[in-house]
Amino acid sequence: MTQTELRDYLAVEAPPLTRNVQRLVKKEIVKQVPGNDKRSKTIELTAYAKREYPEWEKAVVQANEQMLAHIPKRSRDSLEHTLKEWIASISLPKE
Repeated sequence: MTQTELRDYLAVEAPPLTRNVQRLVKKEIVKQVPGNDKRSKTIELTAYAKREYPEWEKAVVQANEQMLAHIPKRSRDSLEHTLKEWIASISLPKE
């Protein structure tokens, strides 16, 4: 994605996103690839990040499961439904 697309997707301001992208570049997790337009850069995962991603995803899933373990299934289902509705409502195109 371009940095602008990433900013819009994550719904964050440009300066903090730029700082975070720069940190990830220094850690060799992402790379910035110049686009057709000099002002445009595509943010891509590095080979290292692609290789490590399954482990990172596994850790996130485990952390999420631990956080939700003490919440009854009915409440988790209700929360999931509410979050899906909320995400759908904020993802609608602006008129």
